[in-house]
Amino acid sequence: MAWESRQLLNRRFQSGMNQQDGFLTGYWLLWWSIPEKVSEVFTALFGSDKYNLVNSNDDMVKALAALATGVPSIPDTTMNQTSLNGLGGTKWGVTTNIDTPSTFSVKFRELAGMPVLKTICSWFTLIRDPQTGTSCLIGNDYTKKNFYGTAYLAYLKPDMVTVEMGTVFEGICPTKYPSDLLNSDNGTVEALEPEVEFHVDSIWSDSQALDRVQDAVNNFNQMSPFHASGSVSTYVEG
Repeated sequence: MAWESRQLLNRRFQSGMNQQDGFLTGYWLLWWSIPEKVSEVFTALFGSDKYNLVNSNDDMVKALAALATGVPSIPDTTMNQTSLNGLGGTKWGVTTNIDTPSTFSVKFRELAGMPVLKTICSWFTLIRDPQTGTSCLIGNDYTKKNFYGTAYLAYLKPDMVTVEMGTVFEGICPTKYPSDLLNSDNGTVEALEPEVEFHVDSIWSDSQALDRVQDAVNNFNQMSPFHASGSVSTYVEG
């Protein structure tokens, strides 16, 4: 792209000047990797799913991805500064350290049978059973890699295939047993859209994150077979 002088002044990007487009929000995918043993806890707690939505770890991953409606809270990593005094009260700054976030939130749309809340309850119980305060993982199975997961956030072009940027949330787990989300009263009849908070060890975006989320999009995107069939590619790509 060649920046033209008039663009710097009027900040207008026309097709006749170049092919740059504004970035659009709202096109995204959140893919998950959750501990394998969550599905075993799910079955022990709730039995087989009569709605046939969640019967395996793979089903849970797909349900969380399909039912995520927003990531409303991604805290920033902040850089702290300290002030040093110079002659006559003048001040100057020096960078000291960074504060990294330890939580983020995801908003879901719940379905009949409550696959989202049951999955979160099962994941929580795997790490700490609310009835006993102890873990369901015994001996050498009790290790972080067996109860923490990863989430991959892809920011997409409207083609829902091309990833513009990727963010990885590494070392995640739910921070609470979400029983408070089941409050009900006679005067409120509405869809349940729970916002679930997760602990996170690190949040990062780089070329490696981009590759990871692109792989997730390629595996999950149901529109790619339609595009690859030639029914639209011949017209679009000419």
